[in-house]
Amino acid sequence: AGLRAEPWQEGRHDARGETLWERHGRVVMTAASGGLLATGFLLHVALAGGLREALGTEGLGAGHDVPLAMQLVYGAGILAGVWFVAPKAWFSAKRRQPDMNLLMSMAVMGAIGLGEWFEAATVSFLFDGVTFAYNFEDTSAAGWAVNVGGSDNATSGIWTRVNPNGTGGGNV
Repeated sequence: AGLRAEPWQEGRHDARGETLWERHGRVVMTAASGGLLATGFLLHVALAGGLREALGTEGLGAGHDVPLAMQLVYGAGILAGVWFVAPKAWFSAKRRQPDMNLLMSMAVMGAIGLGEWFEAATVSFLFDGVTFAYNFEDTSAAGWAVNVGGSDNATSGIWTRVNPNGTGGGNV
């Protein structure tokens, strides 16, 4: 599946020498996506005259009229949400090896095609937020690091039980 494991090496993920964008770009784009989604929705509710009118036929697959101003706000939120996902989706499509990035990008494009701008902005924000949180590593100036992609530790014990001697066999 294109995944690999690497042992943790102290100091390997040193943030020194990286630009501000390299260190914090993902945080900025995820926050911008969420902020634009919330702003767009609140403005949509205000312009449409209420929550029910803003949601329209959301979830029924029959698009409703979303004002152009809201399409622009939702579109900016979508762009921020897929900023780091779209290149991965593109390379996945070029390799003809679909992955979750490609799948979620297609879901966003499909929602836009159906006129469900709120849904497209929500999906792009949530997927970007989840991938950000999974890969989050904070290396502060104090030199400590936090990695919340904790499935590595959770699955290492399973692999040991399934493959105790590294030869491809074993019992669970």
